Amino acid sequence: MSLIDNLVTEFLRRSRSRYSPGQVKEALKDNLSIVTDDGFICFNIVQDECFVLFAYTRPGADFKPFKTAMELYARSRGCRYVKFITKREKGFQRLLPDYYPAERVFEKELV
Repeated sequence: MSLIDNLVTEFLRRSRSRYSPGQVKEALKDNLSIVTDDGFICFNIVQDECFVLFAYTRPGADFKPFKTAMELYARSRGCRYVKFITKREKGFQRLLPDYYPAERVFEKELV
């Protein structure tokens, strides 16, 4: 199993994501991504906003290098805001003390 396969499997096991391994790997390929042995961050830029789609670090690994690299890249591309999309608000508040809840997302399943 490849590094990406292992990381995605761990991410999906630990998160509340409803995405398949194939969908996460496709997002990592089609968007801006940083992947190391410790984890990954997948993001994209729209106008002056950077949207983090997926972020994962292995237990005990430091998330700060991923966040710092993404923020530096976003700033260099003219972004004014970074937005993490998550269902784990309390966990992210502990992980990202310099961020704040800003908006709500409305969702509808299209069947």
